Amino acid sequence: MAASGPLACSGAESPRPTAEAWLAPEVCSQVHRDLARWLGPEAESRECGPDRKDTFELVPLGQGRLLALHRFSPPDQRWDLMPDGTVQRAASSPGRSSLDSWVRSAFTLLPAFGETDQPPPPLLIVDPHSPGWFLGRYGADGLRPEQTGVWPQLPDAPEPWDDQKPTGRQLIGLTDDVALDRNLGDGRVRLWRFVGDATGGHTATPVAGLVGDAREAFRRGHRLVPLGPRRLLEWLPVLCEGAPPDTATASCARFNVWAYTTEPAATVSDPFAPSPVSSGAWTDVGEGEDIVADESHLFVWSRATGRLRVHALDGAAADPLDQSLLVGPPQTLPELASLDWQPPTRAAPLRHLLVILQNGRSFDSYFGRYCQGAATPDGSPPACQEGAACCEGLPETAACVPLDDAAAVSHQPQSTPICMRAKMNGGAMDAFAVAHGNGCGDAADVACAGVGPTAGALAAYHRLAAQGALGDRVFQTYAFVEGDGDPDGRGPAASTTDAQTLNLLYLTTARFGEPFSFYGTPQVEQELARMQVDWAIYAGTKARTRLRFFGAPESLDPRFTPYRALERGELESDLDTGGLPSVAVVLPDDGDGDRSESPGHAIDRPIAFVTDLVDRVARSPRYREDTLVLLIHLTAGGFHDHVRPPEPPPLGVDATPEQPRAIHYGPRVPMLALGRFARPGSVSHVPMEISSITAFIEWNWLSSRAVKDTRVLDDRRRFRDTWANGIGSLLDPALLVPAGRP
Repeated sequence: MAASGPLACSGAESPRPTAEAWLAPEVCSQVHRDLARWLGPEAESRECGPDRKDTFELVPLGQGRLLALHRFSPPDQRWDLMPDGTVQRAASSPGRSSLDSWVRSAFTLLPAFGETDQPPPPLLIVDPHSPGWFLGRYGADGLRPEQTGVWPQLPDAPEPWDDQKPTGRQLIGLTDDVALDRNLGDGRVRLWRFVGDATGGHTATPVAGLVGDAREAFRRGHRLVPLGPRRLLEWLPVLCEGAPPDTATASCARFNVWAYTTEPAATVSDPFAPSPVSSGAWTDVGEGEDIVADESHLFVWSRATGRLRVHALDGAAADPLDQSLLVGPPQTLPELASLDWQPPTRAAPLRHLLVILQNGRSFDSYFGRYCQGAATPDGSPPACQEGAACCEGLPETAACVPLDDAAAVSHQPQSTPICMRAKMNGGAMDAFAVAHGNGCGDAADVACAGVGPTAGALAAYHRLAAQGALGDRVFQTYAFVEGDGDPDGRGPAASTTDAQTLNLLYLTTARFGEPFSFYGTPQVEQELARMQVDWAIYAGTKARTRLRFFGAPESLDPRFTPYRALERGELESDLDTGGLPSVAVVLPDDGDGDRSESPGHAIDRPIAFVTDLVDRVARSPRYREDTLVLLIHLTAGGFHDHVRPPEPPPLGVDATPEQPRAIHYGPRVPMLALGRFARPGSVSHVPMEISSITAFIEWNWLSSRAVKDTRVLDDRRRFRDTWANGIGSLLDPALLVPAGRP
């Protein structure tokens, strides 16, 4: 399997282009410095990712003052509300020194409603790298520290409130001593009260008895703004009604006003009422706006232009932005224009990638009867590349057990490395149904779905294959390692779960390795984070626990909450509300009968789950024009496939002369490319594997720099992302290939 680049359409070698200028700016941003904690000390001496000196957030400081807080570079600016309703830059803004230690943190105003003549209200400042919190006030001399504290450990708290670091959450000030803590994943809420003691200190205490259940209106993407005592504004940017169906720029918003309580009562367990007090829509506020509030005003800020409107805060108003509440004329202040970050992509139209990782099915078991093509006499695939007649299926003479739901529930093939080595039989692929002495083979291992009316649940995938692009030479990355065990069962063997883990880590680390052996090696997601490319893995409970063990960048930016709960509907919600990251990976748990196609349970519901995701992207005004969907199975699950896998890569890829162990490919697995970037109805015969997707991620978001190239490692291996063919043969080159590239 020769390397041919992420957009290769054949096995021909093509050179990787050099890194682009945006990969090496001169100035490091604070985000990059924060990531150094995750990447390790080596990152401190490396070039930075792309910088934006003109990107900032407006932070309300209370009493009509706003701070333009630059996340990437100083200086910050303070802006003050004047008596005539205009906002002007303060004559002298505070020096950066007062904010240096908190610049990566989240600033939350704890508004003192009705006390405008009192000292400035407190600011709650939280660092995602620390279990501590900080209370201060912002006066004429800048930020004055007053109190520090530590979030208490709550042993009975469910995930993600099972630790003290506030990642994946947002804090919103409700009063000068109460903050709302919301889970961005499923919209659950709880309250913290900051209680003073006799010494003048404060402790953060959860308000017992007031914990809100999951609520769609409070998930990621929905924006929450305090409106005064016992009122909260929730709003969501949406496509304007009546906008052209292919237009995603005409953005409006829906809003709700919610009533809440901060005082526990015997009859109240949720701080929020079950229904909003009022609801409505705005046509002049949408995706490009932010709304921030202090104790007396709402500030509506258009990020791209710096346009600012100020409204008097009236918690009793049915519409918080009613024109009658407007204070002074709207202003356009060029200095308040923030150039929001969009990760550079090699293929400009493609901004999002959704990779759905299923597991445990071979190509023949799903497409063996759908594909009508036959291998040529020399064993190569059909010469054509359009339609089912051009993909190689199971020979008509081969007997197979029908893959219906009953068979899927009752049968789980043996798929340990020892059994895979025995069943593959040196590449003959003829021992899957053989009853070995070690119990590896079974007649039900040779399974296949029907076609047409007999396809059952697989008819949905057959329709997708006809609409998108199908790869009929995609192989399981790992079947067994040379020297690990033998057909008689001697030697060590990994479990099926380990095999899946290895394949997953192979995608996210661009390398092969035994469990825990990849410490200190490069990871694709580290490089994405370094380049400020947001990513997330939507995983089941077991997979999420395993992934979190290895760590991830910690940030209060909702885009960088990398491990999201699949069973809580986070993926569907993010698709609906605009929270999908640039690179998204879906990984159901094997035992999840609603989402996973792994052997041992029916496949109708999992296939419906996948097709629903594909349909959601196709219907989405936000994502249908810029998203590529890839469906791939990590392993064949021990099921039979008749095509001989390629020879293992050279030892310089996966192994070193000190550890000369060849890593063998397994049977073919299904792979589909879907969406407008896929070649409709086409079939690719280019040999590929899971790291072919890694190579594409590097091509589109990392300027074709293989992760191996970005670290100085005492490791002589090339890694599979520098070896595997890319996925370009599945894609429409007219939409992806930039000018000047073949």
